[in-house]
Amino acid sequence: MLLYIDDMLIASKNRSSIDKLKCQLSSEFETKDLGEARMILVMEIKRDRVKEKVSLTQKAYLRKVQ
Repeated sequence: MLLYIDDMLIASKNRSSIDKLKCQLSSEFETKDLGEARMILVMEIKRDRVKEKVSLTQKAYLRKVQ
């Protein structure tokens, strides 16, 4: 789990673990599920589900600061 101020990213190979954690958190805090993450902390998240790989890139940020 990655938590940054009021943003959270949960990752696991086990979907039921994610659902259980989300349920526990929502019972204690007001939460909103925004679905599958595409970006976090100015990093783009790329997934290759076939190869079961996740990669992070900052290409958009680098183009912006050039």
